[in-house]
Amino acid sequence: MQNYLAYYWMKQGERGHNLCETLTAASYQDALHQVEGRLKRQFFTFVSENKGRVLVVSAHVQFVELEGINNDLPFDNPEFVGDSAL
Repeated sequence: MQNYLAYYWMKQGERGHNLCETLTAASYQDALHQVEGRLKRQFFTFVSENKGRVLVVSAHVQFVELEGINNDLPFDNPEFVGDSAL
């Protein structure tokens, strides 16, 4: 199993903010499927790295960055998951 960070960038006027979640998955593709599954629901919850337990309304997510932690993905090349992935 590998660890990933999912940054959910929220729509909020000109200056959006993100909520960060740590995911554990067998592969990058599995982590991507976890994120896509969450975004297909009306809302989802998780424990954010810096905000505690959060409830996220999927319609408020502008895009998602998925980044590997100490595995095969470089930190400077996250993949973006936006409306086109839904």
